[in-house]
Amino acid sequence: MDGSDSIRCMNCGAILASNEAKLFAEVMVCGACHTVAARVQDRGQAILRRLNLLLKDTLRSALKNGKVQFPMADAEVVDDQELLKKIVGLYFEATPWSSSNSQTTASTKSTEPSALSVSSS
Repeated sequence: MDGSDSIRCMNCGAILASNEAKLFAEVMVCGACHTVAARVQDRGQAILRRLNLLLKDTLRSALKNGKVQFPMADAEVVDDQELLKKIVGLYFEATPWSSSNSQTTASTKSTEPSALSVSSS
């Protein structure tokens, strides 16, 4: 066999023995690429869990203070992309290890709901 008929990792192109091939999201990869992809996915899921907790806490605080403000009574009119940008902004403000807030701790950051005042597009 000259290698042209070999199974290759779809990410890095490494030749795979039949017992080395792994699937990640229905893509055939080598063990090293599978490990990296799994770690990235795990980290992303952890960030999303923290983001969800931050959103819930921010909404709780905003509701307690009567500060949930949308341009109209129907929250559906708020552009999804704009709302997501605001939520991600809150995440980075509340994350002490984010590069833009390296000198600020989470305890000094407020989840003031004014960040939830978004306009529709």
